[in-house]
Amino acid sequence: MDVSSWNTDQVVQWLNQNGLSMYFDDFESNKIDGATLLSEDFTEIEQKELIPCIRDRVIFKKVLRELRNSVNHKKTSIYEDLAMNDLPEEFFDLPPEIKIIHASAPFGSTTDYSGGEIYRCYDGDKINGFWNSMKASPNYLLLKFDQMYQIHGFELTIMGDDVHDPRHIEVYTDSHARNFIESFNVGLYSGTTTISPPFVFKKQNRPITNQLLFKFTTTYYQACIVQICLYGTSQK
Repeated sequence: MDVSSWNTDQVVQWLNQNGLSMYFDDFESNKIDGATLLSEDFTEIEQKELIPCIRDRVIFKKVLRELRNSVNHKKTSIYEDLAMNDLPEEFFDLPPEIKIIHASAPFGSTTDYSGGEIYRCYDGDKINGFWNSMKASPNYLLLKFDQMYQIHGFELTIMGDDVHDPRHIEVYTDSHARNFIESFNVGLYSGTTTISPPFVFKKQNRPITNQLLFKFTTTYYQACIVQICLYGTSQK
């Protein structure tokens, strides 16, 4: 498959095969061909202009990555023999396997789950909006699962709001924030709703648990507004 030689019509056909036919006109008017799809200069910025819908853009990023991998003959299915730091980004194309049966904000804070539909919401149902602790930072989100999982990592959907976006995250496996697992710093995403790069637990830290507690700290100690998508493996 010589993707680099595709013309715009072939790109449009590929979009149709992946359920993205609603973007035909934009790709045609911008003369997006196979070489453009494979180009390193075809970044998230250009993709957002062509596909403004977050859900559709997540789908597009997945199928584009698969297309590029097929060209480069990358292996994307073996993870256990990797170095202990990060898994490849392709790992995060896998759908969430974790079923969350309860979500709460402990330590006396109230919660709000308002918002529009956004792909891969933390609750797994893909219908709820952002989670908001409605309390000054630090904020806590306790998630309880239907069974034991080994947790590999997570992604965030954040608002691009300097005030309410998390800047630091600590993860625990108990509801009292005593059993610390790992911490992560979050980059600054200003002015736009964004799905973060994956946060991957170091191999030796990947917990086997039926619950996780997230502690979010914001820059100005305001309430955190965020969604979370978990990735893990069932321990049945």
